[in-house]
Amino acid sequence: MFWLFFVVAPPTSFAPLFTYCLGGIYPLDVCLANPYLLFIGESTMAKPITIQQFFRKFPDDDACLEHLFSVRFSDVPRCSRCGRIGKFRRLSKMPAYTCNCGNHIHPMVDTPFERSRTPLQKWFFAIFMFTTTRNGVAAKELQRQLGVTYKTAWRIARLIRTYMGFVDGNGQMGGPGAPIVEVDEMFVGGRDRQGQDDKAIVLDGSAHH
Repeated sequence: MFWLFFVVAPPTSFAPLFTYCLGGIYPLDVCLANPYLLFIGESTMAKPITIQQFFRKFPDDDACLEHLFSVRFSDVPRCSRCGRIGKFRRLSKMPAYTCNCGNHIHPMVDTPFERSRTPLQKWFFAIFMFTTTRNGVAAKELQRQLGVTYKTAWRIARLIRTYMGFVDGNGQMGGPGAPIVEVDEMFVGGRDRQGQDDKAIVLDGSAHH
């Protein structure tokens, strides 16, 4: 079975729910509206869903938004204004739902997708890639797969890694308020006179608030 999570609140304000996600236990969709376990796709086989299955389930942004609305507010939500249940319908000119009384619900508010110009389906597919790839996903690979700029791909990857790090228990070293340390490695050099590999690993780190 394959599960995909979204984080819709700052890490410090989580009230986590748990389910199994690719062999681990992860807090899933957490929001003030209604905390529901959010699954992007499932298979009767003990393995992640395929790309074909993903796109059949989420063929466009509308399908993604409908799923997000259903997960966060249930299939029969209660209107906070008039109290009616299950009377919401999709608005045609904005990614939101409205009750007959005029009350609106915006499923992407308080999520990483809020105010993002990247289509929702691309966000879903990026998280799908991260949760089904064993060796991680580089920003350049996201750029190629999603057809976005490198800056957009880097931001998406950074947000997903941040949330995955939190749910895996990899808290910030030094605790809250401590400087953020970013570390990266690179190979420098080439081959020596005998033609042997003579590359050296250089580790670089920087701290900032």
